[in-house]
Amino acid sequence: MLMLNKGLNFIYLPESYITKKGVGIIPVCESVVSSQGLKWDLKSYKTGFGSDNLSCCNVMEESDLRFIIESGDVVFSCELDFDLINK
Repeated sequence: MLMLNKGLNFIYLPESYITKKGVGIIPVCESVVSSQGLKWDLKSYKTGFGSDNLSCCNVMEESDLRFIIESGDVVFSCELDFDLINK
């Protein structure tokens, strides 16, 4: 899990580290998010708890992910293979 704060955020995850390509964008508060590198990229996507708009079941399409957090903060989650990372 990574906290993504307001502004431009880059995440690089080699494909060999990832056990499943599923990722989640979990809002900490009301947030507006855009992304690049996901199967269903977000464009000024308004999200927040208590909202009908959550992106918790997206899929990585690229190793390089870019997120622009226009407002608020979000948590990025994915499942990694720690056996490969610790080699």
